[in-house]
Amino acid sequence: MHSYFSSLANAEPVFLAVLDDREFPAGILLGVLIRDSGKLPGFLASRVVVYGGPLIRPDRENPEAVLSMLLGELVEKRAKGSFFIQFRNFFDAGRYAGIFREHGFMLHDHLNLVLDTTRLDTVLSGISKSKLRQARKSLEAGTVVEPARSVEEVREFYKILETLYRKKIKKPLPSLQFFEEFFSFSREKGLGVILVARSGGTLIGGMVCPISEGRRMFEWYIGGLDREYRQLYPSVVVTYSAITYAAEHGIPEFDFMGMGRPEREYGVRDFKSGFGGEMINYGRYLRINNKLLYGLAKSGYRILSFFKAS
Repeated sequence: MHSYFSSLANAEPVFLAVLDDREFPAGILLGVLIRDSGKLPGFLASRVVVYGGPLIRPDRENPEAVLSMLLGELVEKRAKGSFFIQFRNFFDAGRYAGIFREHGFMLHDHLNLVLDTTRLDTVLSGISKSKLRQARKSLEAGTVVEPARSVEEVREFYKILETLYRKKIKKPLPSLQFFEEFFSFSREKGLGVILVARSGGTLIGGMVCPISEGRRMFEWYIGGLDREYRQLYPSVVVTYSAITYAAEHGIPEFDFMGMGRPEREYGVRDFKSGFGGEMINYGRYLRINNKLLYGLAKSGYRILSFFKAS
């Protein structure tokens, strides 16, 4: 991931380590400074995201001290150049909430869905009858879902995502380079896989999936031509195929990477819940580095989204 982030024009890896007296890592943290390539000015378009949180060596007697050093250095180095820093937790870090608070971070509820994919039969039994029927109907109609084989397929998929984010999601979408480099790193260094769905000669959907070998497969970006190909259920068949891909390749968990805040209605949550799994709430730690500019940035995104959708 560090090499991948380094390859992107609008991103910069953020890596920190605490070393013990033997110069051996006691804790590490990898994040990414993201600069949106849209119309917002530099500071308002820059944010730091840490996927998964810091990792602290399990034999440390005082992990809180290691975490505090990592957070202190992160804030000192990156708070001035970004309008917020966010930790997207992949595990329960609630025991460290006090340490995070000391450095200006607040824990916000955020749901996620994780599926046990160790057994294919268990996976299939957890999928709702309607989703299972739709996926099988699509496959029987000739839809083929497989890893992207060329950068041209990645570009086709990106066009679907561009339309989806402009008209429906209305949030910033990374540049095409983000997806092209992911494809390259996946083929050369095993970073993950981009699955694409085709019907005949037409690409109708896809999903970007980072893979932590032997641990977890993630749904990062997904999109489909659901309106144009209603009878083929592109988003359903892509999700079904990603989950079965994990089960068939010995990846024990599939992570949907976000189900929204529990107090808000979220249509995507209803869709994803149809595939089974366990709903969890590890939350996200957020540090707003400048509340005024944070508010302006959010307003800016809403305004830009309005004009993009018009």
